[in-house]
Amino acid sequence: MLPGLIEAHGHPLMEAIALSDRLVDIRPVTIPDAGAVLAAIKAEVAKRGADGAYLNGWDPLLQNGLPDPTLDWLNVIAPDTPLVVIHNSGHKAYFNSAAAARTGLTCDTPDPKGAKYGHDVSGELDGTAEKPVRCSRCWPAPSNRATTPRCCWPSVRGSIRPA
Repeated sequence: MLPGLIEAHGHPLMEAIALSDRLVDIRPVTIPDAGAVLAAIKAEVAKRGADGAYLNGWDPLLQNGLPDPTLDWLNVIAPDTPLVVIHNSGHKAYFNSAAAARTGLTCDTPDPKGAKYGHDVSGELDGTAEKPVRCSRCWPAPSNRATTPRCCWPSVRGSIRPA
């Protein structure tokens, strides 16, 4: 027994990445000013060059004045440098064309399980990747066991996980 050690909601892998020197912390608790966030992004792009810039903590609700991180905007900020910015919630990420090219991501790349890539009206990638709060097969929310895939039964009120 280890008394007093309770961890109710940890993300040890993400924390290990966040503590490395490769992910810049731009969360509102670290950088509350939108102008300073943009300066941090530009500085990291200049510093990393072809190695790519990776930042975590984008939050326009708490950092008033941040622009909408569209693919075009990200491409202007970093035309040749792969750029990935993770939303403060951890449920969305924004990437530029150089990052997509570096990883081989195209409009034909299948969505990862439980997540989706955003596409514009022409079907091209829009520079977003999102992980819904619940499984993408029953998004936005499961309502009953009869119409909900087995993977999300625990999310339905009153359900008991199948054996």
